[in-house]
Amino acid sequence: MSGGAELLCDELILRLNKLGNAAELIAIPFKWYPPSQLLLNAFAWRSLDLSEVNGQPIDLVISTKYLYTADSLYWGRRCTWSDQGLNGG
Repeated sequence: MSGGAELLCDELILRLNKLGNAAELIAIPFKWYPPSQLLLNAFAWRSLDLSEVNGQPIDLVISTKYLYTADSLYWGRRCTWSDQGLNGG
């Protein structure tokens, strides 16, 4: 099953690669319940070594999940790309 977030990731990777970057998707299964599971998901991301792949350094990690943002990664250059709209209430 896929939805808007998956389409956003696929399009982002496609466009980054068209611009001459070597972009790849890393996905870890996500379970949002019970609430204690959220912390375990953040730990799973934090445990990844994203300094290099096949001897090539990784320049930037783009996180698309707001529940375990790029801040949970233990790595240098990172940012969050969110598909969540701003709620102007």
